[in-house]
Amino acid sequence: MPYVNHYSFHIWDTEWGHITIKMSGHPPFGAQIILNGHDYLSCAAKQAGLTVTKQANCFVQTSDAAGLTKIADTLSEPETEGRLRELCDRWIYSSCLIFGLDLEEQQRSGFQYRYSTYQLEYCRNFYFSSGRKMWEILQRLVDRTRSRLDLKVVKTIFGFKNRPRVKRLKQNKWGVEVETPTYDLTVFHVHYGKLSLKIYSKGEFILRIEVMVHNASDTPFRRSLVDFPKLVSWAKDVLERFLDALQCVDVCFISDEAMETLPEPSTVGKTRVGGIDLNRPRMRLVVRTILSLSTSPTGFSAREVSRKVRSLGGLPEDEYGCRQAAYDLKKLRGKEWIRRKGNSRRYEAVAEGLRSMAALIVLRDDVIKPLLAAQGRLKPGRRPTQTAPIDAHYAALRSQMRKLFLDLGIAA
Repeated sequence: MPYVNHYSFHIWDTEWGHITIKMSGHPPFGAQIILNGHDYLSCAAKQAGLTVTKQANCFVQTSDAAGLTKIADTLSEPETEGRLRELCDRWIYSSCLIFGLDLEEQQRSGFQYRYSTYQLEYCRNFYFSSGRKMWEILQRLVDRTRSRLDLKVVKTIFGFKNRPRVKRLKQNKWGVEVETPTYDLTVFHVHYGKLSLKIYSKGEFILRIEVMVHNASDTPFRRSLVDFPKLVSWAKDVLERFLDALQCVDVCFISDEAMETLPEPSTVGKTRVGGIDLNRPRMRLVVRTILSLSTSPTGFSAREVSRKVRSLGGLPEDEYGCRQAAYDLKKLRGKEWIRRKGNSRRYEAVAEGLRSMAALIVLRDDVIKPLLAAQGRLKPGRRPTQTAPIDAHYAALRSQMRKLFLDLGIAA
């Protein structure tokens, strides 16, 4: 089959940044001009006196986020069409076409280009202070959202009133899919013909949501450069409607690092102490002791803790004394669950640590253990005529857990 050579010209413009012009080596010298919006924002931000840091086509830091957003919104202004036309004319004739037609031949033949929009990408970045929390939110967004994004919802997000034609439905890709190109990357894709939405992580702390126009002919606007500002505004509206359609995750259900770091060693002063393993009966007795002694306004000492632990666990004094209690208290101090009371040898519980200790103990002994005991019997027995209210709550909780597993896609 015949083929045509194309030549790529890489140009750096002081206003728009990196520009790539791909031109055919044969008449009529068709060309494709590729602009990078992040480069444009970077150049415009420097001219406006803003400090920005860009890594891998992504802004990771800026001195004025509101000012950078204001600069980005200028691309949807009507004047952008004239600026883009001026930019293309400035480089394509004098730096690219001149290798096929010199300036004299261009003027004599009246050769001119007409510009149109073919592809467009519009994105919004969300910066997280913790990469682990960003990963957890991404996974939960995917689980909560993909089941409810049917064709009707996707059609509304892109601003269309009618369903696509059956012929086009067969030719193009429609629907929602989750891709994992690598083990640490999840890409959530929503396809609507030659338009798509994408959610993925960009680096360790940035979550990017992106609108991709693979062919501008599938948008409500013409491909003429005059409609470029309208196309940018439309892409922004699509992204905001997509954000509204995402299922939110309540902040209280986003776990911190307490559970993961609990068994890991910690440091108290210059001393390295072991982690906390609540699977050990001794550590559970210590936590229960701290919960019972935390109401004392004067705090508690290692001797009082050892005495209470022996009382709760029925342990002899030679098995758990003040030395063992002091070491366990130091481990709790390493997790910042308790602290010294002034310069004395007495301790007091920290409010955040008190909540964590109470939640871990109560959930383990009073919620998880009864549910596991009930789950061991596949066929429950006959329900007694008289039951305590707490047993009714356990039965309802078991039933709701089954429904939760169904929504999560877990066999129960």
